[in-house]
Amino acid sequence: MNLLENEHNQRSLEAYRSTTLAERLTELAQSECIETRAAVAYNPSTPIAILETLANDSSLEVLTSLAENPNTPSPILEQLASHPDPELRAALATNPQLSSHTLEQLAHDPILAIRIAVANHKNTPSLTLKRLSVDSSSQVRQAAFQKLKPRTSKGKKKKR
Repeated sequence: MNLLENEHNQRSLEAYRSTTLAERLTELAQSECIETRAAVAYNPSTPIAILETLANDSSLEVLTSLAENPNTPSPILEQLASHPDPELRAALATNPQLSSHTLEQLAHDPILAIRIAVANHKNTPSLTLKRLSVDSSSQVRQAAFQKLKPRTSKGKKKKR
């Protein structure tokens, strides 16, 4: 490993640490190294302003890290939901903070794995799950039914 690679690795590791100060994350977000910027984007401690700046990054790796960060603001997540890269959208579909609007948007995705992730997501609204329960894929239908089952049984009283 050459000296430059080692320096990039050290910066990336620093950017991943939740204890890294905001000022330092701001510096690291401007790195030429994609891996370092991606680590900043992935770090849940990264300030919102930096995440907003990174949303304009040209690197798919940085944008995917943003998609996975649970603290990425909803408007950025919504923007990423229409990104042309299916791997980015698949990563986004697992973000625990997705809004129902973004989940609904992803429920129409042509990629099977993304629709399955939406069907399995904890925040997917019942209406979206009902729509997914008639999806062309049996895997999506099954996942949607599994999520709907506990929701529909909660409202029913047991007969004695």
